[in-house]
Amino acid sequence: MTKSKQKTNDKIQEFEAGFALPLIGDLTTEQYRQKLAGLIDRDADKTEVDIAELKKLAVDFVAILPEVFGDSLDRLKIWDRISSGLVAANAKATNADHERFVQLVLDHIKVDPAMAGRNENLAMMLTSLETLSVADRDSWIALFGSHLVSILVKARVAWNEKKLLRAKTKRKQNVSTKETK
Repeated sequence: MTKSKQKTNDKIQEFEAGFALPLIGDLTTEQYRQKLAGLIDRDADKTEVDIAELKKLAVDFVAILPEVFGDSLDRLKIWDRISSGLVAANAKATNADHERFVQLVLDHIKVDPAMAGRNENLAMMLTSLETLSVADRDSWIALFGSHLVSILVKARVAWNEKKLLRAKTKRKQNVSTKETK
């Protein structure tokens, strides 16, 4: 089998794995009905490490949003706008469509598409999301419905730390520039 055929088969298997239900023999009738109806927690099968990694990814994503926040909006209400964007996107994005979720959030906070395209942190985030399985991307989006407050709080702390680091770096650059004159 050629490498391209093997790659295609691997992608098909990964895609199908995201939709596979456990064998009926592995579940009771009641568990099967609950799973089919979506009543069983998607994160129940995940380990704490997996959930922690997804939460960190969610916090990192939200911490990027102030970098690209639209100029036409009031910066004093930045976290209110980001929060409402996450809620709206979570309600609209389905089937682990992380690209639609991200697009809805960015649209809500009036991000200039050219600015978003130039933002390296956003590009790295999208690349990271691409590496997740379909089930993990679905769980990542679901976190914004179940853990929104903690994600926002941690993202705001991360953003403030990032701002302080940038300010220190800028001051050092200004000092070194003055010394060379």
